[in-house]
This record gives sequence, structure tokens and C-alpha cells, in this order.
Amino acid sequence: MEDLDTLMTNSLGLRWATVGPFKGIHLGGGPGGITHFLTHLGAMFEGLFGELGEAHINPETISELAGQADKAYGPMPNSRMAGERDRKQLGILQSHAAVKKNMAEEK
Repeated sequence: MEDLDTLMTNSLGLRWATVGPFKGIHLGGGPGGITHFLTHLGAMFEGLFGELGEAHINPETISELAGQADKAYGPMPNSRMAGERDRKQLGILQSHAAVKKNMAEEK
């Protein structure tokens, strides 16, 4: 239980607190954005979503999601977007470290 909490607060939880899941995927695709990410990893996600019924990561789905990502975040991820995400994540990590230090000093 403790390991899973640590995993989430230091990975997905940290990332999603700063950019959310879709912007995270868009940035995770590098210069190719969400299209690149889903083209290479979409089949794996589709396998995970199999129990949901009609969740398919096919070219049409990728195109629809890419269009929405372009509208929401701009045409492709760039260093400014990635830098903003990184600064936010660093701020959260620094805040966590400060709280942990304060709690240790209170003991």
C-alpha cells in the first residue's frame, strides 16, 4: 500500500497535478505530440481498455484526439510547454520536501 502511494505521488500524481492526463500524453509524444504517442502506444492502451467496450485507439480516434489537443494546447508540443510543466513539477517537489523537513523538525 505504501509503495503504491509513493509511486503515484512521485509519478502520475505529480505529473497530472501540473498538466493533466491529455496534455501529459501530448507532451509525452515529443515533437509529434499525442499523434506520435498514440501511434506507438495506442494498441497497448486499447488492450487495457478492452473491458470498457468500444474504446478503440485507431487512426480515426487518434485524429480526433490530435485535433482536440491542437485546439487546446497548440499544434505541437514545444520547449516552452515542456519547461512550464517541468517548473510546476519542480515546485511541487520542493513544496513536498519543505513540508517533510518542517514535519521532521517538529518531532
